[in-house]
Amino acid sequence: MEKEKLEKIIAKAYELSQVLPDLNVDYKLVVFEVIFKELLKNSLLMDTSKKKPKSPLKEVEIITENELEANKKKLEKDIETLKKIDRTKYPRMFKLKKSLNLSIYLLKIAKEDFEIDGLIPSQIVEILKDRFQINLKGTTISMALFRATKYVNRSEIKISSSGHQPMLYYHGDASEKYIQEVFKKLDKK
Repeated sequence: MEKEKLEKIIAKAYELSQVLPDLNVDYKLVVFEVIFKELLKNSLLMDTSKKKPKSPLKEVEIITENELEANKKKLEKDIETLKKIDRTKYPRMFKLKKSLNLSIYLLKIAKEDFEIDGLIPSQIVEILKDRFQINLKGTTISMALFRATKYVNRSEIKISSSGHQPMLYYHGDASEKYIQEVFKKLDKK
């Protein structure tokens, strides 16, 4: 299995190093080595489990530029859709004070009313600011959701070929129970 993953990385590195056909063979070798090391390094970064050490080759995923663009366009389309939120339909949003509560409520609205399953923290910040005039920092939202994994599900969404990838957070049964409890407390006040 590891051999197959390594072969994929080598094949992709070779393919990318051949983009400039007129390049000297020595330079092509250098280009291949740089690309290979970068792909291998990225495969190491993709292993986020903490259970047991894994071979760096088990988590190799080569994503194409088309897939990256499709992910970016989906995020942009979701933002444009959510900018149509009528803030008067969600008066509870203005009663919520905690960033986690605001985030989970927005995830609920996105899923139930707009059929958007999952948002990244920067989208949450943008919609809260644009539609509800609630100013929060992206790091505040990220940390609140990151710490609340018992309430929200998450997965990494690839939007660039290198570097940190944002987490996509989802509204589910646990976050529904959580936000309903928050609403019960609000309604008692």
